[in-house]
Amino acid sequence: MSLHGAKLIEDGDATGPWVEWAGGSGTFAVVAGTWNGATVKLQLLGPDGSTALDVTDASFTADGYVNFELGVGKIRAFVSGSPANVFALVSYSAMFAYP
Repeated sequence: MSLHGAKLIEDGDATGPWVEWAGGSGTFAVVAGTWNGATVKLQLLGPDGSTALDVTDASFTADGYVNFELGVGKIRAFVSGSPANVFALVSYSAMFAYP
């Protein structure tokens, strides 16, 4: 098994860019140096190519993580409020079959 991931926000305080998600199960983890009442949530880009859809149960107001499952698409970490030093990561496990 191999672990893969993408940094959605690295030591930031604002919404990250859209990144490609290959589909399947993953883990969304978020930590912040200071939360200041802010929220960070995982979003999926809607089928119209412009609407951001909140992923169910993937919203944080304190350090945490959640497992999720999504189809193929673009995802991002959305920030509301004024947190500081935010790190957000998505990761997934890939199973390889060996002959």
